[in-house]
Amino acid sequence: MSSPNLSILLQKIINEALSENKINMVKENILPKLINECLSVDQVSIKDMEIIFRFLHHFSVHYPAVFCQGDSTTVGPVIYKLLPFLANPQYHLLHDVILNTIASLMNLLFNLRDCTAYKDFFMDSIQLLEDLLEVMNCYLSASLEFSDQPILIKCFCTFAQHFSGTFYIDTSKEDPESSLIQDVSDISRCVFLSKNIIRLLQTQLQLVPLLLKDYSQPLGPVLCSYIDIGSPDLKEASLRCLRHMIVEVGYPSSELDRLLRSLLTIATVEEARYFRTEAVERELGLSLLEIFNSGLLPKDVILSVAQNFIHVLKVVLSTSTSKELKTSTIQVLSTILANNPSADMKEECFQVLLPHLGDAYLSPYILSSIDVILSTAISVGSKRHLPSIRLNQKRRRLTSDKNQVQIPHTNILINIK
Repeated sequence: MSSPNLSILLQKIINEALSENKINMVKENILPKLINECLSVDQVSIKDMEIIFRFLHHFSVHYPAVFCQGDSTTVGPVIYKLLPFLANPQYHLLHDVILNTIASLMNLLFNLRDCTAYKDFFMDSIQLLEDLLEVMNCYLSASLEFSDQPILIKCFCTFAQHFSGTFYIDTSKEDPESSLIQDVSDISRCVFLSKNIIRLLQTQLQLVPLLLKDYSQPLGPVLCSYIDIGSPDLKEASLRCLRHMIVEVGYPSSELDRLLRSLLTIATVEEARYFRTEAVERELGLSLLEIFNSGLLPKDVILSVAQNFIHVLKVVLSTSTSKELKTSTIQVLSTILANNPSADMKEECFQVLLPHLGDAYLSPYILSSIDVILSTAISVGSKRHLPSIRLNQKRRRLTSDKNQVQIPHTNILINIK
């Protein structure tokens, strides 16, 4: 479809939508034409497709009547047509627009209290991630046989049942079982689709956590697997979704130990540093903090990682460029120390933290950890015992040199950069 024809069609929809007595014409004639004829990679240019995406998003937000206020037989087919673009690398610059459009349509679906369709989309998305994980593992292990035939995944089978046979879908062109067929013939399509589906799931968890709490348990192990094998972008999306999952609906207790060890591996293993972009490190730090602050970790799990965490602390403080990862790691250390009264570990942690007190950004967090360390007497250096005293950031006394901080009741002066 050429740009002039597309402009005419969109203008017609706008004009009709502004007239309440003609809204049915938009729903029954014009919008189906737009969906079936325009949402096609082969027929419309990327520039025109961006116009359509933005148009659909605008109407889903400001003119919900066009989509029957969120009826699944109207909203479902539009989502159905948008999903394949999330796997197409050619449209990666438009993925945010597409995701926002799908999210606003899903919001309409929930506002109409069509909870079953909303839940089915969520569950089908998790199933798709599991299938994509299998395909990517095959690509990475080079066990997938390449041929001229495309590699396809059937997905959203349950969700599609909510709008099977509606006038929005040209049944002569679609799968007779009304499921979506996704082309994943190369690993880049798998990565883009996985990342975008994870982002959609995060949005759903944030919007309606109570509805999805009972259905979210399978998502945790899947996200953990993506964190283990994914590209930097995929790791970042998985970590962010994981963090929101822990906050909104919790995390399977049986999987917490595996998750925690995966995160610590990413933070410390040399081979994993290639994947540790600044964004990944930020999400890694925030995820670790959420896990330890959630109250979900049994004390025996905390104790099992305690000694290894000193190594994590050393590596992060010496190699990371992310302030968020450094501060989160130090805050996690305080939680571990509060559960592990070992004087030897506290002394070792003190020796690791002390050289970094000169960092103005880190010093408040380090002093907070020292507060925990000094809650019992420890020996430093030549067996000189520091007083058993609680430190608090508010009690730090600045010396006459504003670039120095004195630790109370000691003669230790710390230069602040």
